[in-house]
Amino acid sequence: MPQALRYAAVIGKGGNCPPAVRDLAVRVGLQLAALHPAVVLVCGGLGGVMDAAAQGMTKGGGVAIGLVPAGHTPSVHLTYAIRLGLPLLFRDIITAMAADLVIVLPGSHGTVIEGWAAADRRLPLVGVGDHSRFPSACLPFTATAEPAELPALAAQLLGPLEVDRADQGRDLVP
Repeated sequence: MPQALRYAAVIGKGGNCPPAVRDLAVRVGLQLAALHPAVVLVCGGLGGVMDAAAQGMTKGGGVAIGLVPAGHTPSVHLTYAIRLGLPLLFRDIITAMAADLVIVLPGSHGTVIEGWAAADRRLPLVGVGDHSRFPSACLPFTATAEPAELPALAAQLLGPLEVDRADQGRDLVP
């Protein structure tokens, strides 16, 4: 029986994102694209890690959905931008609620909010990159990984990733 699409949230530094973290996010997106069409990337839809991960995902042939807070312009690298009409803090919680798996790159307070909301749901949190100088170091990571390890680790954490091609593009009920 085909499985439902799975949503991998990629969270991390938005504003003032260091170039090394941005480059890491592009690599994360490219690796997640290897799981298309079974896995869709969901993010906060703005700059920094969100933009870079969406860039990698779409460049690799995957789908990136951005949950855009009120008053903000979405990333140009998104496949779909959902304008929530809600403040930033609400977007952070919704991102965690929409995910089946959360990939955490180094980030600040918004990343921490998203990460703890996901942890409260008992979602797997996969740390990527060096968090030692970022507030995101406090998150309870289920695992840590390099970008190249993400497809296998995501498949392990999410379970079977086969999607019936006839149902591609629809969110199936398991």
